[in-house]
Amino acid sequence: FAIYGRVVLPLIGPAMGTLGLITFINSWNNFITPLVVMRSVENYTIPLALRSMQAPNNTEWGALMTGAAIAVLPLLLMFFVASKRLIEGLTQGAVKG
Repeated sequence: FAIYGRVVLPLIGPAMGTLGLITFINSWNNFITPLVVMRSVENYTIPLALRSMQAPNNTEWGALMTGAAIAVLPLLLMFFVASKRLIEGLTQGAVKG
């Protein structure tokens, strides 16, 4: 366990950070699974709520664009917090030397 803690964990740290960030973004933007599972409007996720604001004849584009801008804020925050680890994890195997 000591070797695992000193050798393996530091090597997989950037890869796990990248995996966590990509998984968070995928879960945040998921549309189909909540659409199938959710039955009440009160429990809708942000993409479902934005889609429910659209109507064939009358769409409030200002409210829809404001909701989309607010929905992007947590993703931007997560990216800026984890950008160093993301770039480190994506380029870990590509750097030679």
